Amino acid sequence: MRKIQKEIVSNATNTDFFNLFFKSQSVTKLIGYFGQIISGATEFHFIYSGVGGVYTPIIKWSNLLPVLLGLLVIYIFEVVGVRVFLVRIVRQIANRKFETSESMILFGFNLLFVLVLCGSNLLFSIIGQKASFTTLTNVTTTDNTYLLELEKTAKVEDVNLRYNDRKKELITPYETDKQTIINSYDNDIKELKNSRYTHRENKPKYDSYTSKIDTKLTAKANGLSGLTETFSNDKKQLEIDRKNEISNITKGLNKRIKDIEKTEKGNVSLWVMVQKYTLPILVVFILLSWVAIIYIEVFYKGSGQDIEVKEISSRPLLLWVLIVGLYDKFYHWFYGKVVNKIGLEKYRYTEIRNNEIEVKPIELMNPQTLAAMQNNNNLSVRKIGFNRSEKNDTNNNPPINNGNVTNYQNTPFNAPMDHQQSPFNAPMDHQQSPLNGERITVNVAELKDNQKKCKHCTNIFTYKHWNAKYCSDDCRIKSWELRTGKTFTKKSKS
Repeated sequence: MRKIQKEIVSNATNTDFFNLFFKSQSVTKLIGYFGQIISGATEFHFIYSGVGGVYTPIIKWSNLLPVLLGLLVIYIFEVVGVRVFLVRIVRQIANRKFETSESMILFGFNLLFVLVLCGSNLLFSIIGQKASFTTLTNVTTTDNTYLLELEKTAKVEDVNLRYNDRKKELITPYETDKQTIINSYDNDIKELKNSRYTHRENKPKYDSYTSKIDTKLTAKANGLSGLTETFSNDKKQLEIDRKNEISNITKGLNKRIKDIEKTEKGNVSLWVMVQKYTLPILVVFILLSWVAIIYIEVFYKGSGQDIEVKEISSRPLLLWVLIVGLYDKFYHWFYGKVVNKIGLEKYRYTEIRNNEIEVKPIELMNPQTLAAMQNNNNLSVRKIGFNRSEKNDTNNNPPINNGNVTNYQNTPFNAPMDHQQSPFNAPMDHQQSPLNGERITVNVAELKDNQKKCKHCTNIFTYKHWNAKYCSDDCRIKSWELRTGKTFTKKSKS
C-alpha cells in the first residue's frame, strides 16, 4: 500500500477554550470554503470562456482544454495559494516559529507566494465576476427584435404586391373601355366626315355635318374624361387602402418591438445593478475566506492543538477495489472448476481468504511449540455439524460451545503424551490452532506421488489411474450404498 503524509490535528489540551469557540470555528470554516467556492467559480468562468469553451453543448472535445486550464487555475489559487502558503505563514506567526534563520527565510518566501497568488486570486475573481455578466449586460435589442423586423418587412411587402396586382386589375378594364369609346366615336366621326365631304358644295348640309362632328368629338372627350376620372378615383382609393393596411401592420409590430426593447433595457439595467452590488460582496467573501484561515489557526493555538504530520496508507478508490475483488473471485472460481475437472484436489478458496495456515506435523512436534500450546489457556474448538448439549451427549465428550473459548483441563497436551495419546495419530483436518487462534491444516501421512487416500476407508493406496478415488471395489460399492441408501446387487453376465 502506498504511503502518504497527512497533517492531523491533535486533541485539545485547553478544553475550556476548545468548547467555547468550537462551534464558531466550524461555522467560520464553512464560510471560508464558501468564499473559495464562489471565487473559484468566477475564475473558472473567466479562464474557460477566454480559452474558447462553450456551455451549450458542454460535452464536446473542444471544451476539454478549457476545463483543464480552469481547474488548474483554481488549484493554483485556491489550494496552493490559500490552503498551503497562507496557512503556513499564519501558522508560523501564530506559533512564533522564528528561532532559526532558515525559518525566517522560508517565511519570506511564503509571504512572497501569498502576496502573488492571493493577489492574482483576487484580481482574477474580480475580472471573472465582470466577465460573468458581460453576456447579460451587453445585450443588443435587435437580437430579440430581429424576427419582428423581418415579420414587418414581409407583411409590408405582401401588401404592396397585393395592391400592385389590384392596380393591374384596374388598368386592364380602363384601357379596354377607353379603346371602346375611342373606336365607337371615331367610326361615327369618320362616317360624318365622309358624308360632309359629299355635300361640300351644299353649304347648309356641310355645316350641319360639321356641327354633328363637333358634337361627337365633344361626347368622345367627355366619355374619355369620365372614364379617366373614374380610373383615377379607383387608384386613389386603392392607394389609400394600401397605406392604411401598411400603417396598421407597422403600428402593431412597432409596439411589440418597443415593448421588447423596454423589457430588454429593464433586464439589462437589472443585471447591471446585480453586477455592481455583487462585486463588493464577492470581494468581502474572498477576504473572509482568508480571515477564516487566520481564525482557525488561532483557534488551534488557543485550544492547545498541535499539527502533526503522520504517514498513512492511501485509500484506493472503491471502484478499483470492486474490480480487484471481482477479478480475484472469478480467478479462483475458474481455477476451482479446472482442477475439479481434471481430478485434482479442489482449490480451497475460502481457506485462503480466511488466512488459513498449513502447518506440517514436524513443526507441532517441536518441544517449544508443545510447551507454548500447554501454557496457552485460550484453546478454542470449532464445531461443525449439529449442536450437541450435555444431556444428549452419550460419549462423555466435553461440551462444545460452538466457537466460544473454553479451557479444558484434561486436554491431550496436559497429560503425558505417548504414541497412543498423541493427537496426531488420527487424521486432523481443520483443527483450531492453540497458538494464534487460526485454523491450521495438518497432514499426518506424507503421500508419495503415486499414492492417494481412499475416499471411503481413508486408507492409503497406490493408484494406477490418476482419477482413482477408492482403494478397492468394495469401498466403491460401500460408498455408493451409503450415498444412495440402496443395496448394490451384482448382475450375472448373460
